[in-house]
Amino acid sequence: MVARLLIFRRPGTDSAAPGDARIRTASCFSLPRAHSSALGDIILYDSHLLLFRTLPDVLLYVVAPAGENELMLSSLLSTLHDAITQLLPHGAIEKRALLENLDLVALAIDEAVDDG
Repeated sequence: MVARLLIFRRPGTDSAAPGDARIRTASCFSLPRAHSSALGDIILYDSHLLLFRTLPDVLLYVVAPAGENELMLSSLLSTLHDAITQLLPHGAIEKRALLENLDLVALAIDEAVDDG
């Protein structure tokens, strides 16, 4: 079962941008089956960059307009992964631990995305 836990938007972005539904559908259902390297992968989909990292039972991804800097977005994804790993007990990102500590994870993501 695929479930989306958190979505954060950068301040000043349109919440009803065209193509949002297609991107969410592609990211939730196509990416978990895709192969991912240890540092994550980048896909250009419908004029958006999708950076993702697959873990055993969790998928972390960042969506941005195609004009954004891929290195900065990759750095954001790596930083989020490292921060979430440190917040969770036993240093492993697993679905159960993520759900039990969702408040800490949401705060970490909010600080990174919202002018952290």
